[in-house]
Amino acid sequence: FPVTIFDAFAVPYFNVHPPYVLLSTQTSVQEGIKRCKAYDASITIDIVTESTDTIGRSLSEDIAEIIEDIINPDTFQDIDLSPYGYSVIDTTRGNDRSIETKTDNSYIYRKLITYNHLITKL
Repeated sequence: FPVTIFDAFAVPYFNVHPPYVLLSTQTSVQEGIKRCKAYDASITIDIVTESTDTIGRSLSEDIAEIIEDIINPDTFQDIDLSPYGYSVIDTTRGNDRSIETKTDNSYIYRKLITYNHLITKL
């Protein structure tokens, strides 16, 4: 199933309906490693789905699983950032939470997942 991906606040400018994914809050802190520049970076991914019944959250879980396989796969193969001058040393799945709300006609499910990355500059 195709899912549109937006960076932060792109959604309000389009007439978009769920499901979609927002690449949300991003943080980065330089670590005190002596021989290289290393950063503890994180990104929150916001998966937004909508359903007319109360069991519609399963679509957000399916999308979350696809994202997990890309960002933090069981093969432990990191995302290649070398074309951008960086290397991913480690990726962990941090906070995982959900928000549910009901409109007049449907239920909106948001699954928010934070991934933490240790990244070094090449």
